[in-house]
Amino acid sequence: MDNNKVKPLGKKEFENDKKLEQKLIDVQEQLGCLRGILSDYIYMDSPSRSYVCLVKRSKKSFFGVLEKQINEVEQTIEEISKLICPKIYSDSHLASKVFEVKILYVDYFKCNTQVLIGSIKRQKEKILKNRNISLYKRNELLMGECIYLYEMTFDVSQFFDEMYCWKMARYEELVRENMIEQRQLLFSCQIRQKASKRKALCARDILGASQQIVSRYIYKDDISIVPVAIFQLRQAIEIRLLEILKIGRIQKEDGTPEKITANSFLELPGIDNNIVFPIEISNLKKIYTWTNMFVHLGVCGEYWLLEFAQNYLLDFILCNSVILKSYYDALPEKISGFTGFDIDRIILRRRACVDIIEDKKEFERVKEMIKNKGYTEYKKSEQDKIMKYMEMNNCM
Repeated sequence: MDNNKVKPLGKKEFENDKKLEQKLIDVQEQLGCLRGILSDYIYMDSPSRSYVCLVKRSKKSFFGVLEKQINEVEQTIEEISKLICPKIYSDSHLASKVFEVKILYVDYFKCNTQVLIGSIKRQKEKILKNRNISLYKRNELLMGECIYLYEMTFDVSQFFDEMYCWKMARYEELVRENMIEQRQLLFSCQIRQKASKRKALCARDILGASQQIVSRYIYKDDISIVPVAIFQLRQAIEIRLLEILKIGRIQKEDGTPEKITANSFLELPGIDNNIVFPIEISNLKKIYTWTNMFVHLGVCGEYWLLEFAQNYLLDFILCNSVILKSYYDALPEKISGFTGFDIDRIILRRRACVDIIEDKKEFERVKEMIKNKGYTEYKKSEQDKIMKYMEMNNCM
């Protein structure tokens, strides 16, 4: 991220910032209340001395106060979002921004605010689905969803405090440059509610998480479990690329697997023009690069980015990509030329996870539809074609 040079302050921006300052203070208090409600459930019957259950709630009371508090947090964050950016961006645009290694501060705050709203909403839905399930105190699924949201609130709190500090720095600069008077200074509250948690993991944390996953025993207050899912996202992307390209493995002369990272196939010649992925290939590369921060450095990204990435990658992982038949037939030669390995050392799968289109014009039409309307609309149109065909045959 980089800083912009200080710009003159307009009247409308000043009025918006007065509202924003109060909202950023309000949301921290609301997040604190939400953490308390979640913590009371998570540690209701826990012997932990570090985490004490202050209010023991019945099932009805818990879901009632929790839904009300999450709604309050959502509303405040949506108001913050409108104050810093009235425009609502598509998931594709958001993914292209939030997984960037370098991003302008203004884009960082605008886009991440919209992403975390969606993440909180989806997490709320998952939790509230348990409202009609009789199991309450020992509902492991509900417990897990609550822990995830609980830990996410720390990331959200830290994010909005960063936003407050960003605005604080801007107003201090405006005063120094004599663009506003001292009495107009906003974002000057030094003592304000906020929360944060450790994001960098050490080797011991990772080993502990691995051991816990194997034993199926998870500590409620262990920060190392969820970040492991970032590594699994990276692995899922790699394996899906191999499935799309019909690659089983590439082996050495002695039959052992050749070491080659699957993400390198994103640079396969012709892949941009001849394969249409359910999501943009540029965003796929950014998400893969983002996972490297954890895999190589042990640094966990914000929880909402992990949840957003899982949700955003669904179509890529679960749905077929679209490929031009001439390119599909030439894949063994393309892969051999790209990797430098003989074709007989490239072991192909029996099937690729693709929809094959023979006609070049039809392929370009589908490519344009997916680009403009999205993969879901393309699949809907294909299903409509099948339904019409079946209706015609039934009529005959």
